[in-house]
Amino acid sequence: MACTDPTGQIPVRIKGSTKCLHHKQKDVIYFCATCKSLVCSKCGISENHCKQHDLRDISDVAADKTEEVRTFIDKVEKQELPKLKLEIQKIDRKVKENSEIFIETSKKVKAQANKCKEEIDVLTVAFLSLCNKIEFANEKLLRDYQTELQLIHDNLVDETKACKQSLQNGTEVEVFDAADNLPDFEKQTIPELPVMETAELYPQEIVSGLLKQALGLRKTLYKLMEEPFILTKFTFPDQATAIFPTEREQAWIRSGNSVALVDFNGNTVRDLRNSVVMGNMSIAPKTGHVWFAGLEENTINEFSPKSSESAITKFTIKDKPRRLCITRNNRVLVGTEDKLSLYTTSGVVLRTSVNTASAIVIRPWKIVECPVTGNIAVGNEEIVNWDEDILNSHVIVFDEDLTTQFVYRGEDTAGSSGTTFAPGSIVYDYMGNLLIADYSRNTIELISGTGKYIRRIHTAEEYWQGNLGMQPGDVLWTLQISDSNTDEILRIKYYTN
Repeated sequence: MACTDPTGQIPVRIKGSTKCLHHKQKDVIYFCATCKSLVCSKCGISENHCKQHDLRDISDVAADKTEEVRTFIDKVEKQELPKLKLEIQKIDRKVKENSEIFIETSKKVKAQANKCKEEIDVLTVAFLSLCNKIEFANEKLLRDYQTELQLIHDNLVDETKACKQSLQNGTEVEVFDAADNLPDFEKQTIPELPVMETAELYPQEIVSGLLKQALGLRKTLYKLMEEPFILTKFTFPDQATAIFPTEREQAWIRSGNSVALVDFNGNTVRDLRNSVVMGNMSIAPKTGHVWFAGLEENTINEFSPKSSESAITKFTIKDKPRRLCITRNNRVLVGTEDKLSLYTTSGVVLRTSVNTASAIVIRPWKIVECPVTGNIAVGNEEIVNWDEDILNSHVIVFDEDLTTQFVYRGEDTAGSSGTTFAPGSIVYDYMGNLLIADYSRNTIELISGTGKYIRRIHTAEEYWQGNLGMQPGDVLWTLQISDSNTDEILRIKYYTN
């Protein structure tokens, strides 16, 4: 128990003072391990103070404190200060990138506006003004963040200098006090980068219809929540392999050869079972029908959840269908071992992807369509070493003609050093952004429709990250798997209304 004065309060010694708090004429010579304070010889024999306490010679304790201070200095100089300097330097790059994004967007707006002549001028000025406003708002956020980092850096420099001075010229008491005020590096030293607003342009090839649509100003301006909000979560009894949310806050969840329709609390609304060995599945946006690949006969099948009839085989393909996606135009995208093909619902091939040096479809593990642009994102495994079967997982984005737009390999994702980017599930939201489940870091990352990293949406604490699904209205459904194979499904909101 700490020593108190007659008023019952615990006195505090002035830092650097060698005099005892309770006996002003006496120098402190002991460290009381019970009170966690420095005391004099009189305190050590006083019943009212530290007679029954664990007393240690101050010189013995000072040796430990000296080592603490030295360890602190070493860690600051070798780790914390270099990290802060690196982060501070990164801000200038981010400011430049921020400016370049909006300069490029402004150029696109001007070029598209010329097609619409005088009628589009008002919208052009308004959008450029908004871009300018967001650019400077983002720059202010970044500069404020840079100032905050610089302040932390300068404080650590000053504190390190003071510690060095204590070690060189200070008394044992000063060294003790310096050690007692060392910051806790178990807590995060560098604050998180602030959330910034952004804007993107999706130009129309044909100038017609509403002026906003002609200019390409779809609903691409959005604001992210500071902290994504979990709306509901529930456990799922079976091993879920796919999630397809509907407009009614429900979702089709596939497990083995069965597909269950559940509500947002996990209650089963309907359970469908099929005799065909099911491969990948997809929900048709227009009809709500369930489509799936038959693995044994290479068939593409369809059934209506509202009908009591069994699934209908629509057509058969030559190669084994690895992945499936039904587009908003009711076309059937099928990913096979080395290509991506677009079919009509009756099986007529419309087009096939062309492999390029930067984008080779080897083993597609997911196909999703953007509801805004119609672009196609394909989760793909590229074989790095044929002999050892070493794979490199990434995401390829095609346009509607299956022409490669870009390949995303985890650029700028905020992962720990040496951690490999391992995308395992992807889904577009209704703003045109792409969400990627990183199975290596157990995180969900948000990427823009043009392949720029935006931010981390969620980290699966104490779980393995699983599949993703997007509910209309931008509510993300995500699967988390525990070590005991218990599946937990979360519904997450990450945009403001």
